[in-house]
Amino acid sequence: MILAEKENLVREDELINELFSHLQQIGVKVTEVDSGSPEAMGELASFPLGCVKVEGRNIDLVQVERESLSARQPNLQPGEKSYTRERAQGSMRYDYHYLVRAKVAGLENKLKAELKPIEKRKGLFGKEIVGYQWEGEELAKRLNSDADLKNMLLKGSMHRLSVVPEKEHDCVRITPPSGPETIDFNFGSHPLILGRKMFPTRETFGIYDKVAQHIRGLAGPRP
Repeated sequence: MILAEKENLVREDELINELFSHLQQIGVKVTEVDSGSPEAMGELASFPLGCVKVEGRNIDLVQVERESLSARQPNLQPGEKSYTRERAQGSMRYDYHYLVRAKVAGLENKLKAELKPIEKRKGLFGKEIVGYQWEGEELAKRLNSDADLKNMLLKGSMHRLSVVPEKEHDCVRITPPSGPETIDFNFGSHPLILGRKMFPTRETFGIYDKVAQHIRGLAGPRP
């Protein structure tokens, strides 16, 4: 195994502690959750690294999940026609799920939503985000009609966001992408690490919590 990859894997144990401290620094009250506790909802993720409990907000938990992409992606080199950052061999992706405990039975389709930016061309090759559109049913309609949320999104330069209900676990996942805008990588023999420290800013956490507020308004109280 490559030394750089070893170092990244070793430091995973520190990642949850760093997330915990970061959330405190941006004014979010948090408490520790034992990784083996049912409260951590580890069964939601294929490879959960840990979970932090949020107090006094609409979001209940922040869960970190790791996925290795090398097993299912071809070994391509930078510059090759089909090369993308996410397909480099040895790449690892870290997903951050903002979980809302809610009664979702019977509301699965209504609670699904996908945020997509509205872009316009700027100059010869550039683009700029001029707005956002939520795609989906009832939740998407509520989110699209929230003027404060629209302003928060524009100020936060959000790219995409997905909202997925989990009926079996009575919760809803709010998940930002681990895309190129959050990448930490080295080409050559080193693996790519997608979104390893994709900690939220005060503004982006506010966006996630605002979305969670609408989820609660539609799905009802915590189970």
